[in-house]
Amino acid sequence: MPRRMPERSNDVTVYMVLNDYRTGLAYVETAADEADRETVIRNFLSGQYSNALRVISFNTAEGWSQDVSEDIVSELLERAIDGDDTLSEATKRFIDRRIRPGEKRPPAPSVRRESDQKPRKRQA
Repeated sequence: MPRRMPERSNDVTVYMVLNDYRTGLAYVETAADEADRETVIRNFLSGQYSNALRVISFNTAEGWSQDVSEDIVSELLERAIDGDDTLSEATKRFIDRRIRPGEKRPPAPSVRRESDQKPRKRQA
């Protein structure tokens, strides 16, 4: 007798990342169980996206979709600052597209670009 698969709820919010692959724009291929907000944020923090342009979320059961890029950027900045994480250049570019340094909260040293950082004075 074939094993019956459990029914999945259709009331789920899906997150998709639009990426520029230089040969064209496409949404990053994502397994259904990895299309959630937390996984997308973890993927940004670990440098998984090469040239992300935006993040959209949608819920077909509720009938809505929206660009959540700014929300994702805010969460990335908060986690990078709190964890003193160093972000990949690709993640920094994604952040730069959505927010200017200091606009919502001051960037941590690990989030600033090399050219943004001021040289430190040497202690004598």
